[in-house]
Amino acid sequence: MSLSKQNILIVEDDLLFAENLRAILGDNKKFGEIFVKNNIEDLFSFLKEDEEINVVLLDIKLPSFRDIKSGIECIPVILDKYNSVKILMITVFNDDEKIFSSLKAGAKGYLLKGESDDRIIRSINEVAEGGGAFSPGSAAKIVEFFDSSRITGPRLTDPEIEALKLFSDGYTKKEIAKKLFKSVHTIDSHIRHIYEKLHVNSKAAAVKTAIKKGLI
Repeated sequence: MSLSKQNILIVEDDLLFAENLRAILGDNKKFGEIFVKNNIEDLFSFLKEDEEINVVLLDIKLPSFRDIKSGIECIPVILDKYNSVKILMITVFNDDEKIFSSLKAGAKGYLLKGESDDRIIRSINEVAEGGGAFSPGSAAKIVEFFDSSRITGPRLTDPEIEALKLFSDGYTKKEIAKKLFKSVHTIDSHIRHIYEKLHVNSKAAAVKTAIKKGLI
């Protein structure tokens, strides 16, 4: 483990929770500077400064600022400023969409509020050293996702995936046929095969299943 101290930025609009977290981390000799920002506007102002940050503890539900409406949407902005920073979400939300949206955006861990001080500290150290850190409930959802995402039957062909992507963008069968230079009959055939392979019976279900399986 690296001997250098980790500078930490907390982005949290619950003032009491943020200050408690600052106190917990400030008492640990492994950590260096602890910065706290309570909203997206203050975060953006902070990003203009020349402070060295190693780990960001980021809440999801933050007051909107300009066109940024959540902590998840802040992730690429933070990474643009600090390309080597490790982002650890710490939130009350434990639903699939927010977990995977956070990870896709670049977060390295996902903690639920209410975790013990020891787990929070351990999680910060884990992500700082290049690992991942998750609350048990969040980790279980990730395992469940990958278990359910295994494709045990025939795989979709490239033309089927291409057609499904266009369906997900709202194109009709006729528009897809024209865009792909194919007949409507061929697109109907693609749809039928997609339904059979994904075990669904509607375009909406096909798109949802394909997204969950990481096909589109």
